Amino acid sequence: MPKPTDKIRSLQISNALDTESFGLSQREETKRTQLIGQYLEEYFWKNKSITSGGRAEGTALDKNSDSDVMGVIGGILVVENDHDMDENVIYISAVRTGCCPGYCKLKFQADQYSKFMSGQYTPKEVSTIYEGIKRSIITLSDQYISSELFCKNVIPDGLIPGDNFHDILYELNGPATRNADVDFVQAFEMRQWPKEAKAWITRCRKNKWPCKALLKRLEENIPCYVVAIGNKSSADKDMEWRLSFVEIERELIWSMNETQFKCFVILKRLTQFFGRYSALKDITTYHMKNIMFWMCETEKVPQEEWIPQNLITCVKRCLRKLKKCMKDGKLDHFIIPENNLFQNKTFVSKEIDHAINKLQRNELYELISEIRNSGKELSTLLLISPEFMGYSNTCKSMWRYCCDHYDPDFCRFILDKFPEARILLPCVQIAQAKAKWRKKLIKMAWRKEPLCSGTRNLAKRVVKNIKEGSEMDFSTSTIYAAIVHFMHGNYDDVLTELKPLLSNKEWKIYPSSLGTPMYLCFKSGEMHIKRKETVRNVEDLHRDRNNLVNDLCTGNSDRDMYINGAYVRTLPYPLALQLVLNTWRAVYRCNPVIISYYLMCMSQLKLGHLEAMKETMCHFKNAVQYNKGRRDYHLSLVLLGHCLYWSGDIETAFECFAESMMVKKSVLNVAVYHMAFLINDWTRCNI
Repeated sequence: MPKPTDKIRSLQISNALDTESFGLSQREETKRTQLIGQYLEEYFWKNKSITSGGRAEGTALDKNSDSDVMGVIGGILVVENDHDMDENVIYISAVRTGCCPGYCKLKFQADQYSKFMSGQYTPKEVSTIYEGIKRSIITLSDQYISSELFCKNVIPDGLIPGDNFHDILYELNGPATRNADVDFVQAFEMRQWPKEAKAWITRCRKNKWPCKALLKRLEENIPCYVVAIGNKSSADKDMEWRLSFVEIERELIWSMNETQFKCFVILKRLTQFFGRYSALKDITTYHMKNIMFWMCETEKVPQEEWIPQNLITCVKRCLRKLKKCMKDGKLDHFIIPENNLFQNKTFVSKEIDHAINKLQRNELYELISEIRNSGKELSTLLLISPEFMGYSNTCKSMWRYCCDHYDPDFCRFILDKFPEARILLPCVQIAQAKAKWRKKLIKMAWRKEPLCSGTRNLAKRVVKNIKEGSEMDFSTSTIYAAIVHFMHGNYDDVLTELKPLLSNKEWKIYPSSLGTPMYLCFKSGEMHIKRKETVRNVEDLHRDRNNLVNDLCTGNSDRDMYINGAYVRTLPYPLALQLVLNTWRAVYRCNPVIISYYLMCMSQLKLGHLEAMKETMCHFKNAVQYNKGRRDYHLSLVLLGHCLYWSGDIETAFECFAESMMVKKSVLNVAVYHMAFLINDWTRCNI
């Protein structure tokens, strides 16, 4: 039985974890965002990607947590038998002979090898990946794919370039290609579940977790995969591939009850202390995930005992389970129990007892105290409900994909798949209006029609499309309307759009992913983190979206295109240049106040309203300073520096670019190139 003090502490930290965004409602919003993003990637980019790990599960310990992305290679399936093959798909056989449980070798049968090498069935989107696979084939008596060569030859598309002149573009980390805090893994999908996984579906469960309905849905809808890493103890490890169940494991995390989920969050946080003990240094969060799965399934902890007041007791039980597994030298993989995750690991019994006992007495309560104090501190800050954070994050996902292609049928498809996505339709509408505008500009470029002068009517039609229907938030449609007018040279219309926005003194709620959620005032650019009781909150997304402010998002759809001697450009120059420095997967987010003041200043400068521009510039400088410390601060300095440069204040522009380069020391920072242009111009004028 838990001690009375542990019961009280358990309830306290359970509530504190809710405040830290580890409640079930937050997890449900994370789940919805992930599933919609996965659907959008497949719908628009014809590419299947699965995000896993803390960010996808809802267990990320902070905003800077790494992200794991598994890209599924299209047009190829792994099979364990040769029945019912589709002639439009290439099949690779999974060979289990001589492999440990959970591993296999991949072999082309003769007919499939000829089919693959002919190139006739190579999808255009993965042609580079297919070439890498061809370089990874080793001919023994048959054609096998080497997992070791695959990792070297098959580089995921769309990686972000190196962060400075000395960086390589990426580094290999097991089966993953690590790049900009993201681990990319390329995988092959299996046509059917392997036999071991089918046995997992039917095994006896006294705790009835996972439930039969979930198991049925997993078996019918969620595939298994193979990834390029062999068993470390195998002589053929460079040829072996590991069975992967990341999508199933993600669903299992999402199916946990409140206390099970929070217990796993605490176990993950405890792993940060494992380095203090030599016995625990090799224990990973994946080991703890499997411990957690077994504890949820086993009858030793009945479902009725997974309640908030038992949270600390449940954590201790999991640690005791870890201790037993370490002493036995055996931790069974949850889905394939024949696969021992502690294979070839050696633990000393006395060291295990010392480490786990001290962890339960010291670090566990140290962490509990930290969580309680964090909860008290966060209770004084602006707290945004999971629904609104989910709305903001899903809008960004929707924006990223919907701006790429104009598709009038998309709204119908997304609502069929996700009826709850109706709230996102204003975002889709703006993004699709933008995609339609870009499509029109591309057509005009091919016809060699002027893209700016004489296109005022086109700009007005685009702005009308952007503003039709309900607002997605306070500022997005207005800012994009201003950008359209700006890119067409209609600077007086830019001022008409932005003046009311930048005169608004009300505090809006800014649930930005660029930093902590804050209150934001458009007129001053000022931001506050402390809760303001006088500010009207967002209680109903359908009614109160006008009190929300979202980041301005830019991505692949905004990249310049050079057609017939003309640039098709849908963003102001500094943002367009920033996108050029990155690959098509890169997304940039910008404080909406900053981009508004940039457009206002540049428009006043173009119109010759110099006195008004000086006043706007003062507000612009203040807004940039208020943005200090957030992840887009370096970009804010670039936008300000660009305005100052064109206004003739070269010295202050230089200072802005220099500070931006100090804030983000990277060749991916567009300030590097603005600084080069500035120095080049200054040198040319003074020689």
